[in-house]
Amino acid sequence: MMLPVLIIFAWLYLRVRPAGKRSRSTVLFDIVIVCIAVLISVLALIWVDDIDIGNANEIWKPVLSIITTFHIFPFILCAGWWLRRRWLEGSK
Repeated sequence: MMLPVLIIFAWLYLRVRPAGKRSRSTVLFDIVIVCIAVLISVLALIWVDDIDIGNANEIWKPVLSIITTFHIFPFILCAGWWLRRRWLEGSK
């Protein structure tokens, strides 16, 4: 259900770049950020699925898992985009 949206987020992150050349180090940095975003999102999905949310219905565990993943994955990509921009500005 959420995989196509996360793939679109990752594709947008990898395609939208600041003006200038793509160096090998920036491409490697982008790939590492996407891998970190996937890893942290999966860990958050597992963690949220294991927490006890009290006496709520069983529907709320999957809902909470999906909402958490939908927020963490783009947040990591935005942080990576900001770090990449800072890194490129610092290297000029």
